[in-house]
Amino acid sequence: MQNPPSKDPLLRLLKQARAFGLGVLLATQNPVDLDYKGLSNIGTWFIGRLQSEGDRDRIISGLKEAAASGDMDLAAVKQMVAQVKSRVFLMRNVHDEGKTTVFHSRWAMSYLAGPLTRQQIEVLMAGKRGALLGAATAPAGAAASGATPVAATPVAAHAASDAAADAVPAGYSRTKPPAHVDEYFLPVAHRADDAIRLWESETHQRADDIAATQLAYSPVLLAQVAMRFDDRKSGIRIDRTLAFHVPRPEASGFVNWEEYDAPAVDRRDLESITRHEAIYSEVPIALTDSRRMKELQADLVDYVYRNCTLQVPCHPTLGVYGNPDEDLSVFEAAVRQAARERRDAEVDAVTASYEKKIDRLEDAIQKKQAKLEKDRVKASGGDQDLLTAGISGAVALLQGRSASSSLSRVSRKFGRRRELMTEVQATEREIADLLEEVEALREEFEQALHDVQEKWEAELKNTSETEVTAYKKDIQVPVFGLGWLPHFVIQSGGRVALAPAYAPAQP
Repeated sequence: MQNPPSKDPLLRLLKQARAFGLGVLLATQNPVDLDYKGLSNIGTWFIGRLQSEGDRDRIISGLKEAAASGDMDLAAVKQMVAQVKSRVFLMRNVHDEGKTTVFHSRWAMSYLAGPLTRQQIEVLMAGKRGALLGAATAPAGAAASGATPVAATPVAAHAASDAAADAVPAGYSRTKPPAHVDEYFLPVAHRADDAIRLWESETHQRADDIAATQLAYSPVLLAQVAMRFDDRKSGIRIDRTLAFHVPRPEASGFVNWEEYDAPAVDRRDLESITRHEAIYSEVPIALTDSRRMKELQADLVDYVYRNCTLQVPCHPTLGVYGNPDEDLSVFEAAVRQAARERRDAEVDAVTASYEKKIDRLEDAIQKKQAKLEKDRVKASGGDQDLLTAGISGAVALLQGRSASSSLSRVSRKFGRRRELMTEVQATEREIADLLEEVEALREEFEQALHDVQEKWEAELKNTSETEVTAYKKDIQVPVFGLGWLPHFVIQSGGRVALAPAYAPAQP
């Protein structure tokens, strides 16, 4: 009903009962059926695992009012709600300033397994049937004459002992339940005493009687996926095998495959029949429904395609990719080698560039030095001419001749010498400037080499990981069906326990 009679009183209680010292506890498996007005008045929340998106959206809509007050990160809570697993709850108390607490519920032993199966009825009635038959066939005067009851005779006691030895625990049968899907028996890899000792070591418990153990097979949804990661860019071509053991899949809905990953088993070790005398546990309905199994197989392929990726170490700048199956040091060595080669190539390029510039300046210096030598020679020759012209003028004066021509020649010689000296000084300055430029260029060259070295040393640290996804065509499911896991049934402290008898190989 959209508006049941109880809706308005409950909403009023949620809004006003607190003022009268009353509290209201609402518990539901379908939050989408609750009115958001009532959810906004709840002070303490216990949020468990929600399967549908609609239920999660309804919970978030009820929390929006608290988020609007600024005491809660709604986005973080929404992510936490989506990731809640079985037996895990989120608690939010308005009195804790919006703090959200994650806690696990304690395990509770429950024997409420549901309606009894025919095999369970047979087990429960095995002892009572014999007693009823014995009581019906006993002589009427046996009790009055003091005769020994049948169950007390040695023969009857021996029969009772054999019956107890042949009895199977509740929920098990000596007849394998029929199945309409592929079946796989995992190999028995441990002897009974070895399996029990391993179980005792792991659980810190003791088995009551090792001699009374029985081999039992428990059903699971057994799936193994073969994936090939083939990436042309990184050159990766790697095969992976994933395995999943789902104990009791539901008859509908989805499976959280990440909760049921298991070690893979060599396909050659799986058998379609067992060669051991054993008892069998009941098979969930979903494991015998071929249509449901096809749905789950398609769902598994989709889950693997979307969630199972390969993390490949890489260096984007150098274009170096590592192999996830190799030691990381191999990848690091390849990165160092590639960085060394790139560094050397850049050093050669920088060296060639600066050597070209330095050679050009040195050629210019050599030309200037040659010109300087010529100018110095000319300047020294001008000194000799100036001296000769001066002597000639002095002799003319002493002889009483006119010295004007001699003085004029001395003046010309002196001006030419001054021009040559000016050119010499200018050339010397040009050579000094060129030498300084060469020295600065050499210092710049050294700094450039140092920068290149530091650059590639820092580049060594810029490694990361790239995600490689398998193509859907490269995802195969060679094993999918009803899997039988071997265990040894033992008694410990008066209760039934299972010691695993299989040892699947690591992938």
